[in-house]
Amino acid sequence: QLHVLPWQLHVLQWQLHVLPWQLHVLPWQLHVLTWQLHGTRFTMATARVTMATTHVTMAPTRVTMATTRVTMAITRVVMATTRVTMATTRVTMATTRVTMATTRVTMATTRVNMATARHTFYHGNCTRYHGNYTC
Repeated sequence: QLHVLPWQLHVLQWQLHVLPWQLHVLPWQLHVLTWQLHGTRFTMATARVTMATTHVTMAPTRVTMATTRVTMAITRVVMATTRVTMATTRVTMATTRVTMATTRVTMATTRVNMATARHTFYHGNCTRYHGNYTC
């Protein structure tokens, strides 16, 4: 172990040589550490403000989401009502077409009946009695 002793003495000399510099730098390190603590406190305060702001911002967002859900439900009801209205309109249109066809048949029948009545009146043996015709 004696052969290690010179190295240990050499290292000790360097440590003694560096010690004044370490002592000189120590106040600066403490100063920087203080500023780092201040920075950490500031960062934490900023984080708390950010969290509070986020919390406040989330409330209107939740209201908007709820409103959107209600609007979507109303839209679904309106769409269903529109589908029912469209189906009803189709049925009404079909009924109108049937009514129109029936009216055309009725008008044609009326024309035939009128023509038959005129023919019978002019060519038949009809007499008028108290406003009534008998043929």
